[in-house]
Amino acid sequence: MTWNEYWDRMSGATPFYSVVQASHWRRYEKLLARTDLMSPDILEFGGGSGMLSAKMHKRFGGSSTLVDISHEAKELFTSANPKANGFTYIVGDVFTVELPKRYDLVFSDGLIEHFQQDKRAELIKKHRDASKKYVIIFAPKPSPQYEAASELMRRSGNWFFGYEEPMQLSQLKTECEDAGLTVLAHVSGMWQNGVLCSR
Repeated sequence: MTWNEYWDRMSGATPFYSVVQASHWRRYEKLLARTDLMSPDILEFGGGSGMLSAKMHKRFGGSSTLVDISHEAKELFTSANPKANGFTYIVGDVFTVELPKRYDLVFSDGLIEHFQQDKRAELIKKHRDASKKYVIIFAPKPSPQYEAASELMRRSGNWFFGYEEPMQLSQLKTECEDAGLTVLAHVSGMWQNGVLCSR
């Protein structure tokens, strides 16, 4: 299944997805409380449905740019946000996209784990290079819940995500530091670890 097919399928699961993201957002709030952002320019790599960028925009104002390889993801965002002022959605490859500027905050959620270490290191550096100040990265963590859910999805033919490597918090922090970022804070939930970094 391609990412376009995944996001087309997710268009029918928006209410459930919204509940999941609302719970997840509380971990963002803990990290964002450690920043001094005011009306920032924000960039999301792997923007998907844009729910997290929309929450960022509601909290801070400013402007938001999303980059995702999927046209279906952009259509899902546009249909959910028909009057989205202050947003730019770029359909493109996060590794090759040409950005017009640097941003106060660059973040991604559920993106870097889809790449093996060499490409993952390159992608974390893309976060760093696009940022003027802050970077937030979330990735799934290895846990009994993750293992059970992923195994069930694979066995039932509902694994849509290709390569995926869950990351211990220590690994996530180390890889960010190796990319030249300074880890300022971290959070951990049932499914994911997240870090707030400065460049």
